[in-house]
This record gives sequence, structure tokens and C-alpha cells, in this order.
Amino acid sequence: MNEHYGVSGSYQNHAGNGYVGAPLWDLYQLLKDCDRRWIGSQYDIRHATVEGGTAWPTTLRLLAPYINTLVAKDFLWTRRQDQWKLTNCPLGEGMVDFSKYFSVLDRQKVTAPFSLHLEYPLGGAEHGKRKLTTGRARVTDAMRKDLSTLRTWLKQRSI
Repeated sequence: MNEHYGVSGSYQNHAGNGYVGAPLWDLYQLLKDCDRRWIGSQYDIRHATVEGGTAWPTTLRLLAPYINTLVAKDFLWTRRQDQWKLTNCPLGEGMVDFSKYFSVLDRQKVTAPFSLHLEYPLGGAEHGKRKLTTGRARVTDAMRKDLSTLRTWLKQRSI
């Protein structure tokens, strides 16, 4: 269908029980026999880190030929009461090892557009709400800060 309409699709991996592509090896199994011009992976480093801990470079190398878009977002594990919870946060303030991420991307010669996701609390903007519980300036400032951080990292890449 993608070939017929001349569009390339991307499957974004998500962390969590029950998601196809969460452990990423299963996404590879789905993509390995597909034409990469028409379907690929939107590799989400935040979700890959949640699922793979420090082993995410292995799945990035496995999926590298199929990556057609990349995601930039960050997170922290936080303890609330007696449970560990994922907490999304601005780029560079969390647990994602962006230095290693860019290093592995460079070694694998992955060059794909980035999609910047701001999923941490922004007065509802993080969920696409039209009516915000915070000022627009706060949202705009957060977007500018994350974009600036990403641009700085991209300028430092060797590719």
C-alpha cells in the first residue's frame, strides 16, 4: 500500500508489556523481509532504553538498516511510594545516554530525520490538548530549549 501511494511508513517502538516492537527484536522480525523504501523503523531511544537498559545498542545495530526516522526524548525512573515509575523529562535531564546514542548512530551510518517529542508535563500540550493549564510561553520555552539541545548534539556528530 505504501508503494502504491508513494509514502514510506515508520513503526515507532514503544516500551511496555504487550507492545509489538517493545523488545525491538520482534520489530526486526517484522521488517527484515520488507522493502525498506516503503516501511521502516522510527527508532525511539527513550523507549529502547526503558526496554533494553544498557543493551539498546544491540537492537539499534540490528535495526539500523531499517531506521528511517529517529526520536529524541528523555526520561527518569522515579520512586513514588513503593513503586518505580517512568517520568518523562526535558532532553539531557534524564537517563538516556545521548552521547552513546549518537556514537552508535554514527558507527552504523544512520542518517535519518529526527522527531522531537516533548512528553513531559507541559500543561496538557504533551497530550495535544488545545486548552492548556499553563502559559503558552512555558510550552514555547520548553520547545526552544529541547530543540536547542538537540541541535547542539547534532552539530557535534561526526556524520
